[in-house]
Amino acid sequence: MKKRKILDAISAFVLGILGVSSEAMGVQRAEIIRPSSSDVFPRRCVSVGGECIERPELAAGADLRTGGAQPFLTLILSSIESIDAGCFKSCKSLAFIAFEADSQLATIEENAFCNCSSLRAVCIPSSVKTLGRECFTLCSSLSSVTFGVDSQLTSIGVYAFCSCSSLLTICIPSSVKILDEGCFEGCVSLANVSFENGSQLVAIGDGAFVRTHSLKYVHFPNVIELGLYILNNSGVGKIRVGGKPVSLACGLHAGTALLQADLEIPSVITAFRIGCLAYCRSLKNVTFEEGSQLVSIPENAFFHSTVRSVCIPASVRWLEGCCFSECESLSAVTFESGAQLVRIGEGAFSQSGLLTICIPSSVRWFENGCFSECGFLSTVTFETGSRLREIEVGTFAGSARVRVILPNGKKVPAWYFKQGWKRSESPLLP
Repeated sequence: MKKRKILDAISAFVLGILGVSSEAMGVQRAEIIRPSSSDVFPRRCVSVGGECIERPELAAGADLRTGGAQPFLTLILSSIESIDAGCFKSCKSLAFIAFEADSQLATIEENAFCNCSSLRAVCIPSSVKTLGRECFTLCSSLSSVTFGVDSQLTSIGVYAFCSCSSLLTICIPSSVKILDEGCFEGCVSLANVSFENGSQLVAIGDGAFVRTHSLKYVHFPNVIELGLYILNNSGVGKIRVGGKPVSLACGLHAGTALLQADLEIPSVITAFRIGCLAYCRSLKNVTFEEGSQLVSIPENAFFHSTVRSVCIPASVRWLEGCCFSECESLSAVTFESGAQLVRIGEGAFSQSGLLTICIPSSVRWFENGCFSECGFLSTVTFETGSRLREIEVGTFAGSARVRVILPNGKKVPAWYFKQGWKRSESPLLP
């Protein structure tokens, strides 16, 4: 009886460190693994190996893999420096993890706590430098992840918290430099992602926040590299990137049904990649932050999206092939004053819902089919001082309603819209 009271007291103390109560978490009693009083983790031990979970004395009378009568709380000695791959994988009864204040733990390796479906809260010690691949993947009850003060963590590994469907919020330590591929994929309840002041984050891997449906806004500090599809199928409608210029990678929002219809592109973004906003079926208005450094809008950037209006920044020099193709809701395209646009690429606005457009004076040529099959396009005009020199084959093919007033004031005959034409074939351009 006395031993039981001691165990309960220790349990309450450790739960207090985690900031949760056993009653609040639905735990009536938590068994404590006491490494100091068993031969499982002697004090000279610096690594918890992948095979240790098979030791029957570790489970204190229950099998952690299959579950026992009560959830368990695991207390790890401060002398341990690493938890090896798969050490606690599929421990169905493991509910809490706590580390002593002077923990020397440096690494949590791949699959260490994978599929611990009862695990509810963990505080990563300040001494931990790396979280390995899938270390907490499929911890479906995990709702609280915190990091020790002055954390030394530098990277969160591939799929580290993938499918932690109960995780609500995360604050990334300032020491973290890399969020690896899919690290928070499938965290469908994750509503808040923040970064400590002085963040050293430089790279976010492919699909890092895929399927984070509850996430509405995110501000990435000092990022140099954004990976592929980092917010694919997320709820994010607005992003900000502070610090250094970055490249907006292929598929930032590809395929997502944006919950917020308006998207602002940060001024520090200098380039998109192919298809980065394609198939955004709830997107309405796209704006660019003042002072935008964007140089080009690439192939298929907004392909088949529901964007209704866009103002192209003055810094953009190229609109590449099919960048707004099949945007049936796109009725208004304007250009910022002082536009430097030189080329409108092949099929750039083909099959779009454009009604009218005024081409900046800087534009020198239209590529094949750039305004083809625009069934609602009625007027194309040119700014005073237009430098247009070439219109390629099929530029207006299938756009039967459009009336084009060339820079020299001449009209384009109707048959040009069927056959297409080039400057070398036409005397209409000077």
